[in-house]
Amino acid sequence: MATYIRGAGGHVAERVQPAPGSDDATRLEQLADDPESGWRIEDTDTAESEGPFDPSAHDMPIVLAYLQKADLDEAVRVLDAEAADGGKKRKGVLGVRDELLASKKE
Repeated sequence: MATYIRGAGGHVAERVQPAPGSDDATRLEQLADDPESGWRIEDTDTAESEGPFDPSAHDMPIVLAYLQKADLDEAVRVLDAEAADGGKKRKGVLGVRDELLASKKE
């Protein structure tokens, strides 16, 4: 799943991870092909090499997309980190915990 970012230099103003095949994915792919748009595909090798996924370092859509593809143990770890002291405790992430974990147990 591609992640698209918009910004200048090292500053990221916006990060989006659209559903594959969606209209947003098509639009962002076209924008990433245009250097003047400011959009580009994020280098996932760099993001993955930085260690365990830290939900507090990412916007909610990125966390939710990561949780969808994570296995049960990793989803529990990320959700626990979100809920822990120092976590962001976002309702939009924590509110899907029961349903998400139940789907991973099936």
